[in-house]
Amino acid sequence: MKRLSGFTLLELIVVLSIVGLLMSLVGPALFTTLDKVRVQSEVRKLEGVIFKLSNQAFLYGREIDVVLEGQHCQFFFQGEEKKQSLLQFEHIHFPRQTFSVNSHGFLSVSEVNYSVDDVLWAMDLNKVLSK
Repeated sequence: MKRLSGFTLLELIVVLSIVGLLMSLVGPALFTTLDKVRVQSEVRKLEGVIFKLSNQAFLYGREIDVVLEGQHCQFFFQGEEKKQSLLQFEHIHFPRQTFSVNSHGFLSVSEVNYSVDDVLWAMDLNKVLSK
């Protein structure tokens, strides 16, 4: 009788069990890291927006008002009724806070507070503008 080459059912079950065990150990760590990267990306996005607003206020010689609340960031050129922009964030949340950027590009506050998973963080705006 000719013997067929290949794996037995028992060997396949053992290998799949080991792979499943490894995935159950690595999977949660991978998703946690992915969430951290998404949060860091949104924080960098906010830093970039604030830096850009500082430059625009200086270039146009106009004050800009900024409102952070919930998952939104709105900014207005002073004296204009309509909002200039509305940015939405998925992973970071803001307590209601307002600040302005004067016509020289300086901010009226030195930090912005935000929370991630109910943990409050503060962004040092002086570091953002010194980049």
